[in-house]
Amino acid sequence: MFVGNYSHSVDEKGRFIMPSKFREQLDGRFMATKGMDGNCLYLYDMPEWESFVKRLRELPNSKPEIRALQRHFITEAEIVEIDKQGRCIISTNLRTFAGITSGIKLMGMDNKIELWSSESWTEFNKEDTADVAEIAGTLDLVL
Repeated sequence: MFVGNYSHSVDEKGRFIMPSKFREQLDGRFMATKGMDGNCLYLYDMPEWESFVKRLRELPNSKPEIRALQRHFITEAEIVEIDKQGRCIISTNLRTFAGITSGIKLMGMDNKIELWSSESWTEFNKEDTADVAEIAGTLDLVL
């Protein structure tokens, strides 16, 4: 389970340090793909990625919206290796999608990590006006 959030910077080569608490769970590599909110990226350990793709594969491929969803997650996905210093490099395409140039936020989200540019994260939080208590109530979620 991935929890917590961390701020890091990206160097001129596009590398960043994966927090040690996350590295311990990633076994030296992970899958990176486009996320859904605010142009973030989703980072999955390999078993969770395989499970996610299996669920995508089980959706009815005859529907255009399903194919669009599959394309969104799969076409730009990539395996990312973590080097001995704990550094990772995400492709230019994914960094551009997420607006990552310098500062980043890594957010543990249970089965995945969200990777945000610091600017996008700040902007997303300004716009995120969800009433968590109301949402929990509509889901009958006991907290």
